[in-house]
Amino acid sequence: MAEFNTDQIISYYTKSAPLYSLFWYDKESLGLHYGYTRTGKESLTEQLLSAYKDFLEWVKPNNEYRILDAGCGVGGGALWMRQHAEGIYTGISITPEQIGQAIKHLHTLSEEIQDSVSFEIMDYTKTAFSDGSFDAVYGQESFCHTYPSPHRLFGEMWRILKPGGKFFMVDGVLLRHPDNEYEESVLNGMYAGWKLNGGMTPQEIISVLQSVGFNEIEFFNKSDAIESSTRKMFWLGIVSRPVMWALYKLKIISSDVYGNARTLICQKQAQKLGLMGYGIIRAVK
Repeated sequence: MAEFNTDQIISYYTKSAPLYSLFWYDKESLGLHYGYTRTGKESLTEQLLSAYKDFLEWVKPNNEYRILDAGCGVGGGALWMRQHAEGIYTGISITPEQIGQAIKHLHTLSEEIQDSVSFEIMDYTKTAFSDGSFDAVYGQESFCHTYPSPHRLFGEMWRILKPGGKFFMVDGVLLRHPDNEYEESVLNGMYAGWKLNGGMTPQEIISVLQSVGFNEIEFFNKSDAIESSTRKMFWLGIVSRPVMWALYKLKIISSDVYGNARTLICQKQAQKLGLMGYGIIRAVK
């Protein structure tokens, strides 16, 4: 399997931005992520908000509470949370295109919101923040880009949290490691399109969190709750792949964009095989 570097990850998110905008996120969530059901009755649009809601219910921020959205995409998490709760929010991403979009979205909101939300281009493994800058850290489907070695990232999150600060991540996880070459090929197909260098089980992630000093670590399995998302992605992949192939051969789209189609198919296959799951991991400094 190829190893992907920071420049390739930035390129992927820059070139794929129109696809996410057209086919995935809505104006409320701005979510570049899976949605999961909390009640079994929500629409997919509502499911894209689930992690935001679960985070706010856990941390219960006040107006002095400082929250970092680490790997913030186009700003959806920080913007939605500030519109529905108090706090001072900072979003960071390594992708200039995403930060530019986040700032544009921010400028459509009230001055009160604009005064308490900011976005910066920054690498979450080596931030410019002082020790103990934040009361909570939120990461949704961004920390996976450090798998299978998130030690530096988790150490940095521990450093910039205040004592007692809360760590919240929601991301894809491996439910088990592959048993054969076919299963490996399915996972590699999923990893390649999303520029991931591998996967980790919940226990492997928890072990790294413990090693850098986090306590009170909990895992909440949401693997069965993402069915609406995985199904929609699968059919988007099936329908779009022939068109994407033709556009790629005509040099109208990049290999990054074409690779999305295979990835959307492989993620569903990985779920059916019991390889790919999803969940929340919470911890306290």
